[in-house]
Amino acid sequence: MNQKEQNGILIIISSHSGGGKGTITKEIFKKFKKIKPSVSMTTREKRSGETEGKDYYFVSKEDFEKHIKKGDILEYAMLHRFFYSGTPRKPIEAALKKGQSILLEIDVQGLKSIKKLFPKKQILSIFIKTPTLEEARRRLLLRGRDTVDEIEERMLTAEEELKHVNEYDYLIINDDLQTALNEIFEIIEKKIQ
Repeated sequence: MNQKEQNGILIIISSHSGGGKGTITKEIFKKFKKIKPSVSMTTREKRSGETEGKDYYFVSKEDFEKHIKKGDILEYAMLHRFFYSGTPRKPIEAALKKGQSILLEIDVQGLKSIKKLFPKKQILSIFIKTPTLEEARRRLLLRGRDTVDEIEERMLTAEEELKHVNEYDYLIINDDLQTALNEIFEIIEKKIQ
């Protein structure tokens, strides 16, 4: 088997706030045991139930900026006043060379960075959206983690993110969770077989 055949796949999952990205990625990991998560760095505060080193590496803004300067991060974004998706370069590259597929839960900016660094055939990108932004707003209100002002800020960001869905390989409308999951599972199975 040559080196190209051994390379794993980067599975990019993106969504606007309230799109169901977190729920869907958890189900992907349950279904596909061989797909591993990428643990990113963020400068935001740890939320209830999150675990250091599993959900994110929670770092200071200064530490995050040091990693950027050293070139240790594949992609990152400033979102809602915090650095997000500080994807560490070395573990991702090592896993891919071993043939391991990695799931990255990143935003539109992150996808653009990844596309510059990896060949198209090594990337599978999926954008998940709600049927309407009003549905996303409703889900965020029900979730109860954000203030009304923060939700409105997220909705403005969502409008911008939706302008870039054509940059993804697939667009999934998450109107019904099980239907969305079935579509995503089928897409992944075709790519990683």
